[in-house]
Amino acid sequence: MAFEALASISHVAHVTITTKTADGKCAYRASYSDGKLKAPPKPCAGNQGTQITVEDLFYNIATRRKALKNPSEEYGKILEVVG
Repeated sequence: MAFEALASISHVAHVTITTKTADGKCAYRASYSDGKLKAPPKPCAGNQGTQITVEDLFYNIATRRKALKNPSEEYGKILEVVG
């Protein structure tokens, strides 16, 4: 489910993922925009683990509007997540 959320977020925000394995010599960074990988992952400096950065959330508002249902359904989903 987390991967589905991340995929959805990549359609409405600029997403950058930096990851390094315990035995890796370097980390790798990949950037997504409009739900697509902008370029092949590139080696970079980084700590062990994975860091996900989301910037400009809802910059692509037209895509978000297409996904919106009626206001009461959206409100119900918000209450479910927050609750």
